[in-house]
Amino acid sequence: MTCCWCSHDIPILRALTDSQYCCDEHRDYAKISAFHGTESQLKDLRRRHRRYIVDAGVIEVSWLDVNGRMKVTSTRVLNISEDGIAFQLPEAIMPLLVRFRSERYNVEGVGAVKQCRRNGNKYLVGLEFTDGLRWRPPEGEVREPIPLCEPGA
Repeated sequence: MTCCWCSHDIPILRALTDSQYCCDEHRDYAKISAFHGTESQLKDLRRRHRRYIVDAGVIEVSWLDVNGRMKVTSTRVLNISEDGIAFQLPEAIMPLLVRFRSERYNVEGVGAVKQCRRNGNKYLVGLEFTDGLRWRPPEGEVREPIPLCEPGA
């Protein structure tokens, strides 16, 4: 059996109780989609703010690995919201603080790792901004993907 939302296989134990969706989150998405009608309006019910898909935003990320060594890499931003940012990393990351910066976008900050999950050969990392850092979303009608911010702004 495959999930009606993402077309991934539904785990056997899950299929015993729900034969249409691989997880509760996809069941919720389907309910929202039916209500709103378009995928672009979807918002995870547990989130305080909308996430915006980012177009080609690259930032430098630094963190401590499990051995206490400083790691640094450039990575692509996947999405951003008023209080967090998501990006890809080549390895799993501990739930600690992560520093990120981009000279091109004139952005710098620290975030707490809230999620890290494997996706193919990379890891998707979700950070919640700390120290009062907030991102201001664009005003009015928004067409995604959006730029992380204007270069040099």
